[in-house]
Amino acid sequence: MPHMLLALLCLFFIAPDVVRSATSGRIEGVVHQEGKAIANHRIMLIRFGPGQEVNRTPGETDAEGGFAFEGLETGDDFTYFVGIRYEGKLFRSESLQLSDNETKQDVVIKVGSAGTPALVPGAQLAQINIPHHIIVIVLREGRLDVREIVNIQNSGSVPYQGEAQRKYVLHLPLPKGYDNLRDIQGIAPEHIRSDPFGLYLTQPLAPGTHRLVYTYALPMDDRVRTLLLRRSLPTRMIDVFTDAKSLVATSDFQFLGEVPIQSHTFLHFRGTNPEPGARNWVQITLSGTSTSSALQVVSYALIVAIALMGLAIPLYNQWRHRAGLNTDPAPGTEQIQAWQSERSQLLLAIAQLDNAQAAGALDDIVYRQRRQSCKQQLRRVAEELHRANQPLDTPSLVQELR
Repeated sequence: MPHMLLALLCLFFIAPDVVRSATSGRIEGVVHQEGKAIANHRIMLIRFGPGQEVNRTPGETDAEGGFAFEGLETGDDFTYFVGIRYEGKLFRSESLQLSDNETKQDVVIKVGSAGTPALVPGAQLAQINIPHHIIVIVLREGRLDVREIVNIQNSGSVPYQGEAQRKYVLHLPLPKGYDNLRDIQGIAPEHIRSDPFGLYLTQPLAPGTHRLVYTYALPMDDRVRTLLLRRSLPTRMIDVFTDAKSLVATSDFQFLGEVPIQSHTFLHFRGTNPEPGARNWVQITLSGTSTSSALQVVSYALIVAIALMGLAIPLYNQWRHRAGLNTDPAPGTEQIQAWQSERSQLLLAIAQLDNAQAAGALDDIVYRQRRQSCKQQLRRVAEELHRANQPLDTPSLVQELR
């Protein structure tokens, strides 16, 4: 699978060899105005490269308005436009991409009265999205090394310039506390700036798909680190791989199991179509060491001790009761009188409830609930008096407790 190969590259943090593009592409076409050729006129081929650098190649139409550019670089990393400035107005072709040995024929540029919008009018944000985002996390020298591979797609026909009031084109958030940002690939470093909140692309993004790769470090001040995965663009899929040997990971993304890559094993989490602006999370814990093993032993010992105490205390209380060793102080005269007064009030309350129910003044459900509550309180008072060796000398009390 393609993303597995990328994850393997991320594991060793080796920059892939630069693949030189073929220069076998060709673009042919014609410029005319209402069917009449625009002959012997200066034109310009504009190329956006993989680092978003812009290259311009001048040309000229022939006597029939035709033009041709050859020896062009091919592949998804290169996007071309053919433009002409005529009578003070700019006209251009649609965006063009070339495969190896491909010739784009019949490219037509129509010169009219309205002109063509400039090449950087700024596409709408909805045209910018991330089809696939890969995050690979490994442990190195007590710190987390994180490599991200972000595929950014401009599905429009013109370069995306971002919102006019901002000084950047795109913002890619990074986790709080990151440092040692390095190994930026896919976009020229001079077109990238960073701050504590993430990366910022400052160059207009040409139509097509662009792969941005970068690496950074995260400190492990504690044994647990939570990464909040924030997104500023619509994203179709996020794959997170964590080294299963040195790290234990959990996430609110779906867990897809372990993935073997050569001699290494990764835990694989995946999120699909997460909401823009939402923040998912991955929690990283260092794998067990002698310290964690000791903590586990202590924890288990505490659990066993608590369980044994839970069994021992009731048995000890029973033994004390049978042996007559209860050392609780005997209740005083005032306490006994208070219990007796409470008993009389509860008996009176029960009698009043019975009378109200017989007269139809109380609903049956309310009557039963209130009477049951009084009986429970009366039983508690009777038990206290029994412990104090006070006789249950009230016939109504004995009857109510049955």
